[in-house]
Amino acid sequence: MKTATTVVSVALLAAGGNVLFQRYATHVDALSDASLDWPAASGLVTRSELEYRRNEIGTGEKTNYDAMVRYEYVIDDQLYSNDVVRFDQGMLSNDRKRSLVSEHPVGKRVAVYYNPDDPGQSVLVRGNPE
Repeated sequence: MKTATTVVSVALLAAGGNVLFQRYATHVDALSDASLDWPAASGLVTRSELEYRRNEIGTGEKTNYDAMVRYEYVIDDQLYSNDVVRFDQGMLSNDRKRSLVSEHPVGKRVAVYYNPDDPGQSVLVRGNPE
């Protein structure tokens, strides 16, 4: 009986995780689409590096990266700072995250696309490329 309960519990957790991932993907797609119409402001990259995370998987380890690119921009005399290069950056491969960092070195001037209804929400790469 314990085995059946465990199997059912795992199945329910997996289904719930899938639902949450689908909601997240839908949200990312909606933001990506909306960003195509956002105005641009001039920005400056203030941080650009890879952060490493080691995940233990079974008896082995896997290294994942997070692309940490921070930039600043000014809208209506208000300074904003953000770290979203692409709305889907959390789902990118390690190689693509490495590229994001190399494409956005510290000191680089960038176009920042911001939500006119919430200027603190911004992105450097509009839409959903690739």
